[in-house]
Amino acid sequence: MSRYVIAGLLFIYTQVGVSKTIWHLSQVKHKPVPVHLKMGKVSVIRLHERPRNIMLGNPAFFDVQVYGQDIAIRPKGFVISNMLVYGKHDLLNFKLLSHEQSPYFDDIVLIQSQKRSAQTFKAASRSLGKGLKLEFIRLRYVPKKGQYILDFKLKNIKSRTVHSKKLKVKFKRMGKVLKLRHYLSISKGVIKKGQTSTGRLTFYYPSKQSLSLNFSYKSKYSSIIINRRSL
Repeated sequence: MSRYVIAGLLFIYTQVGVSKTIWHLSQVKHKPVPVHLKMGKVSVIRLHERPRNIMLGNPAFFDVQVYGQDIAIRPKGFVISNMLVYGKHDLLNFKLLSHEQSPYFDDIVLIQSQKRSAQTFKAASRSLGKGLKLEFIRLRYVPKKGQYILDFKLKNIKSRTVHSKKLKVKFKRMGKVLKLRHYLSISKGVIKKGQTSTGRLTFYYPSKQSLSLNFSYKSKYSSIIINRRSL
């Protein structure tokens, strides 16, 4: 079993090819927890307590079953919705993301009440010109697949429309461009003014040296540095 700690608030490891993402309870009480789903696959949310009631924003698009402290979710279509889970002590909000384009999904999401030691990847935000904003949420590593996954949000502040396919990324180290195999997925194809879309960057990077991710949209550029302690 390999263990990796990421973002100061979650912990991920794999066992027999199953990736697990662990969130600390104090980090999810006041904001939605993203759960990435895939058609034909089942994702499981394992809570810190037994759920008493579950409310789905769009129940027609999800098959949900409860087994003790586990909530099994199977998407029936490509849709973004929310799910409220009432427990004895807590109310949690989950954002269910069923993407048509992304091949990646969360196998198991664990909510734990005890803290674990964490290695820091600090959440950060960057501006792409004056009209776009990138918010980097978390970085995790999947050892079985040898890939890193960076979750982010893209917000359209001023532009009339933003076509997400025009968002590009380059990898650099010490000024040199790295040709890394990667996959960039954004939930909305067109982002209207004032809207925010979730995104995921998956890349393969065998080295543990720091690198920069350079995002561009048309003539606008922005970058973020990932240090070696987060890899």
